[in-house]
Amino acid sequence: MSKIYEIDISLFDKIRMYPTYDKFIFTNKGKRNVVAVDNSSGDFFTEDFSNKTKGLIYLVNEEFMPNDVEKEYKTNKNKYKHYNNIVSSQNDYMLDKDLYDRDFLSFDPNKKYEFNIVVGYKQKKIKASIKDALGLASNYESDLLYNDRIIFSPLGFEWEYNNSLIHKYLGISPVNKNGIKLPYSSWGSPKIEVLEQEKSIKI
Repeated sequence: MSKIYEIDISLFDKIRMYPTYDKFIFTNKGKRNVVAVDNSSGDFFTEDFSNKTKGLIYLVNEEFMPNDVEKEYKTNKNKYKHYNNIVSSQNDYMLDKDLYDRDFLSFDPNKKYEFNIVVGYKQKKIKASIKDALGLASNYESDLLYNDRIIFSPLGFEWEYNNSLIHKYLGISPVNKNGIKLPYSSWGSPKIEVLEQEKSIKI
């Protein structure tokens, strides 16, 4: 069976243009309705549903037509309560398909992740929230990597692109009306946990 991925609706056109043979539930933050897409045959069948569970019911029951979903939802919706065990995340999609496009990444602002930060020609592995990791990278003008992919580069990317990445990851503009940039973090911060000391980068 094809894997099912939950993807933000903003990436619908990108997925449709370069689809993989998978199934998708496209969601819109703050809204219950979803778009379910079955592309397991390469036909990109698209249906709208009033919530994620209904979209999942449609995608896991290959013999179901859209009008079969309502009946199944009313009688057996508890069967699908472990939605997150069946549906993979947007980050999983990026990693599974080896996509380097940073547009597929999203972070929970309250969760700590493992990052690598480039210091000169060496890397340090850290554990921090996305906000603190970006603050550290900004402060030291260092590349920030997640799963071996550069997700922020103060000196390598254009200023506008770095700002758009900060806005995407944090949901805020990096520069406010007073001109204050992203809050800086330093190596001595208790919010930054160093997991691995410097290791040389192979050139």
